[in-house]
Amino acid sequence: MIFCPLQHRHIAIAENHQHEEFVLKIVGRDELDFMNYLSSPQMLSDPRNHTVPFSHVTGIGRGKSIIAMPKLLPLNDIPLSSLQTAQCYNLLGQIVEGFTFLHGHGVAHMDLKSANIVIDTSLERLYIIDFGLAHKVNGPEDTVSGFRGTKQWVAPEIEDDGYAYSAIRADLWAVGELIRTVLVLWHKGPTPNNGLEEIYTQLLSTDPSKRPLLVDILSKFVSTDSERVSLHMPPLLVKPDLYNHISLVH
Repeated sequence: MIFCPLQHRHIAIAENHQHEEFVLKIVGRDELDFMNYLSSPQMLSDPRNHTVPFSHVTGIGRGKSIIAMPKLLPLNDIPLSSLQTAQCYNLLGQIVEGFTFLHGHGVAHMDLKSANIVIDTSLERLYIIDFGLAHKVNGPEDTVSGFRGTKQWVAPEIEDDGYAYSAIRADLWAVGELIRTVLVLWHKGPTPNNGLEEIYTQLLSTDPSKRPLLVDILSKFVSTDSERVSLHMPPLLVKPDLYNHISLVH
């Protein structure tokens, strides 16, 4: 077995006997609970669920486990400027759809950023990873406190001083920033007047109460125009034997 450590000290690339690469990650109990919850048969039957597929490999003590996930292309590595309109709308639509699903099932991700979005190489299916900071909520009015997330990607109301803020509405700000970032990189400059600028501007409002819920804007990314592709692409098929014969190095 070949293990290639990545920049994240809890993540490595591994290879099985069929020379198929996959990702190994050390996760805490809370992250594993969220992934198990989102990966139940009922949840997986919903095409709006964009939680990354995974397999629980083994527990390693002190509440930690190793999970295996397919090796997918990070959004940061996608040449966004080369995307066609159909592909860009599909990409943004799946982001909004995925987080609409999470919020609808009481999960605030709390660490949305481009590095936590991965996609299959054909751009047919997008997945959300890293639930290490996720928080269970009953709705937009449930609050958390303290700093959660990554500096560039956190809403302005998130502070270190214990200020209480809506976990869902903090996610909304990060979705807006991700939409803005994708559109700017897609056009290598100002975005066109296609209605999406208004959406991300609303999501980036400094007043959390003025950010629209994702369920109310999802339809903006769906079109009957034959130029655009369906959001509901078939899920990535993970071979059942992908994680067989894993050798763990201690």
